Amino acid sequence: MESHPLITLFDAFAEEQLVIIYGGSFPDDHTARLIGLGDDAMGDKPVEKGLRTRTAFVLVEAYQNVVRHRPTSVKDERSTFIFLHATDSTEVITVNAVDADDLPALRTALDRIQGRSPDELKALFLSSLQRNEQTKRGGAGLGLIEMARRSGHGVRHRFWTGTDGTARFALRVRTGGVAEGRLGDTELHNLDQWVGQSGCVLLCCGSPSRSIQETLLRMLGAERALDGELLERAGMAAMELISALHPLREHVLLAWHSTPETRSLHLVLPTPEDPSILKLASELSKATAGEVNRRYRDALLGRTPDHGPGIIGLLDLARRSIEPIRIEMLSHKGRSLMQVRVRL
Repeated sequence: MESHPLITLFDAFAEEQLVIIYGGSFPDDHTARLIGLGDDAMGDKPVEKGLRTRTAFVLVEAYQNVVRHRPTSVKDERSTFIFLHATDSTEVITVNAVDADDLPALRTALDRIQGRSPDELKALFLSSLQRNEQTKRGGAGLGLIEMARRSGHGVRHRFWTGTDGTARFALRVRTGGVAEGRLGDTELHNLDQWVGQSGCVLLCCGSPSRSIQETLLRMLGAERALDGELLERAGMAAMELISALHPLREHVLLAWHSTPETRSLHLVLPTPEDPSILKLASELSKATAGEVNRRYRDALLGRTPDHGPGIIGLLDLARRSIEPIRIEMLSHKGRSLMQVRVRL
């Protein structure tokens, strides 16, 4: 990653309508929320026949595959879940560690499905059920078989060695479109490393609707071991800022991080045209906590010139930061961007 990794990701995902990257604790409760995210990403626009159903199945199965099969022997081992939706492709990607004892069975299951037609995959699924094949972790690769069959495009996979020496398994399932995803294997490897090293709990890039924003907040609130409520409250302020400044749903990036040392929220969006926002941003970078709280209270009560779209959202973010909020104005590939960092 470059010196501004989030700017790099903002640029890399510019052609996607929605990107969700999740690296949290993987509770079961998120399963239904992911279905909602996939459906909301497609909105009310016409999509390829069966795409919603296929995508919902793959989202659930891929997520549950991580929940069921990530190793219990590695403490605090992070997994990565990625959903990419664009006009020409929809893809679900998972990356997780694999115990050495489970590798042979996983490789065998993957070898069985490679290059098979949908009819062959269906026959393989039925024959596995009839033989009641089981492994010590449950199933006989039945989820892999069904993902490969229902996707209509098969599955892709890759193994590599993680920073702690454990094997990491990347599974990629494309559910729609004619184009392969723009995220290459090398980029995926680097992204998975960044998720783990930065403590990324959740990242959204694109133009999230109100319903998607609400789902993301509920996902954060469920991350109790990672101070999810703290991340959720800051997310509400950030989304208020985004909605006020960019009501036409421009491309933005919003990320939440949690490490043993700190929690933080990061935001990348087009630089606002409103000069009052730019003036306030400059002042908040130098303001004390007491001054920020006073300005926030006065703005709520209408007692100061601090008003207009986004003002209260930016003040709310600043008052939640345990250090002066960091706001940078950047020029990147001909675009003027604002990057915000809030330490929680």
